[in-house]
Amino acid sequence: MTKQISVLILSALLLAACANGEDAGNTVSKAIITPILNNECHSQLEQQKLWQVAKLQFGAQAQEYANRVCSCASEEAAERITPAQMIKLSSDAGRIEVAKEVIPPTLSACYQKLIK
Repeated sequence: MTKQISVLILSALLLAACANGEDAGNTVSKAIITPILNNECHSQLEQQKLWQVAKLQFGAQAQEYANRVCSCASEEAAERITPAQMIKLSSDAGRIEVAKEVIPPTLSACYQKLIK
């Protein structure tokens, strides 16, 4: 399964690089990268002790808040990701490494959007 995901990601990145317009390539890349980063964001969030405490306070709405924050963070991170980081996304270890690099800087802005 991991090999299939890796092949899919690399194929999409190659197609994006060959697209006739820069916007088209970026759109394809973002469409593939955003869900990967979203999943990694949720994984990282669940590992944080602060989030475990916040979940108790949020109650039934905790998952909604997690979805909104991670959706925002993954979309923002996909805008900032470098080509070298895109290549790393093809492996499990690489996805975790890239997510740790690109998600945290976007979380602050996303928390602010959520609060407003």
